[in-house]
Amino acid sequence: MKFRKMLLAVLVLSSFAASVHAELRDQGLKSIMDIIDKAIEELNQQASEAAEGTDPTQFESALQNATSTVVNLSRTLGTLSYSRLQCGQAEVLSEFTQRVQLMPEESRDPMRDAFQEGFDKSKEETPLLSEDECERLTRSRARSE
Repeated sequence: MKFRKMLLAVLVLSSFAASVHAELRDQGLKSIMDIIDKAIEELNQQASEAAEGTDPTQFESALQNATSTVVNLSRTLGTLSYSRLQCGQAEVLSEFTQRVQLMPEESRDPMRDAFQEGFDKSKEETPLLSEDECERLTRSRARSE
């Protein structure tokens, strides 16, 4: 029964996955979001295969692998997000929140916790930035057009 609920949740959320695309100009964050998207995509594929009657343990394994990947990336994302949020770049938080919603419910809290852990670590280690420093950082992170 638990497997069916998870499968249903993943299938429903997978319909939203196609509409979520990072609009970040920061290449580093975009790369992390792309990897998270790939993990979610692979999880959705495994869920579809499980719905077609393949071994449910395959889906459980895929869920564990995707969650592990996404949790590690969430920690990194949290670390990288502190200075960006300090400089008023809230897109990263919005993008992360969208991806959290695409994961099965039991994977969401570990994602959020890892993001917060990375954010707190960066907050402890990073001094507050001036407006000028924020402008320079923002320009240096943006893709050159």
